[in-house]
Amino acid sequence: MAEGEPNGAEIVSQMDLYGFAVKCAMIIPKPVARFEALVRIIRAGAFGSVLQELLDTSCFLDGDQNEMATEDDSGEFADNFRLIQEIFSEAAKRKDYSSILATPFEPGFVEYLAATADIDYLLSLLLEDKRMETALNAVELFYEYHPAAAPSLDSTKTGDEDTMGNPDSKRWELIEAYLESSESAHLERSGDAETMEIGNLVLSDDSEMEGQEDTWAEGGIMADRVHV
Repeated sequence: MAEGEPNGAEIVSQMDLYGFAVKCAMIIPKPVARFEALVRIIRAGAFGSVLQELLDTSCFLDGDQNEMATEDDSGEFADNFRLIQEIFSEAAKRKDYSSILATPFEPGFVEYLAATADIDYLLSLLLEDKRMETALNAVELFYEYHPAAAPSLDSTKTGDEDTMGNPDSKRWELIEAYLESSESAHLERSGDAETMEIGNLVLSDDSEMEGQEDTWAEGGIMADRVHV
């Protein structure tokens, strides 16, 4: 195997051997054998190649196509769904999210990580890239799946009347509460960040909130929190 050589990983990457293996697996006529071959490739760490093939072949049925789907199509759809779950699991295990983020599967992956209570590393990447909305969504999903961990926002730290009852303010308070409670090294907070009150930085309308995100990006406020 090329992987066993000193420059094996580079050789595999340059020759796209994983991509070739995936294409070979995809044409295996027996569904069970095809599925098992793809799972082996995913667990070998080539989940990005499998994901790309699934995207390229447009294997997911939707809309009117679902109504016309045959039994074989439904079986293929179920297998592909299971492959996606395998990909999410392997990516989470390896902390290698680059093949999934910024693809159509990103929302599903974010929800998967939230459901499995494994969003710390994801948050570190999102906050580093100033992807505030996706980070907020990940925290909201986490608390939806794990309501016992949700903080009480009835007695918030901010008594500002401008932020009281503001849904956007509540969202920022959720992520602030999560960051404060996290003990992950990925979300280690600086001393200055510990004293900040995100609720005081939230403005009432959407346009102002977008401007605030730009301010945060320029000032590196969230970057101070994150150590990837």
